[in-house]
Amino acid sequence: MGLVLHPSTLETYHVLGVRSVSVQVGDSPVDQLGEYKRDGIYFNIVKYWPKLRDEMENADLIICHGGAGTTMEALELGKPVIVVPNRKLMDDHQLELAGKLEEGGHVVLTSIDNFDHDVKSITSDLFVPLPPAQPQKFADFLTKFLSKH
Repeated sequence: MGLVLHPSTLETYHVLGVRSVSVQVGDSPVDQLGEYKRDGIYFNIVKYWPKLRDEMENADLIICHGGAGTTMEALELGKPVIVVPNRKLMDDHQLELAGKLEEGGHVVLTSIDNFDHDVKSITSDLFVPLPPAQPQKFADFLTKFLSKH
């Protein structure tokens, strides 16, 4: 949460023309929840959105830690995604997923230390849409695999 309100991040918001920031912080410790304005930017900070998908549908940009559910849902909605992995979780699984998605051009992978620089360098043509899911291919693979074992 510290990154969202850090002075250098606030400067980045101004450079990018950001006027509104909505944040779901989960169980992270936060000094101030709710709606307020800071440095000319409207913030809405909550523990959990009742309907996260609704918030993501209204967003112009998604910044997340890279959990599979949030990341894939944002990509399915066609939103640009910036991933700042939480490196302390389950053997860096967020970094692994985000790395693969970045290789395909689907997300921008950054760190807390590089966030401001990387965000300022983003252009709208940087993000490659995720191809549609092909669940039948997985079902066929699984059927074939299980028939051999």
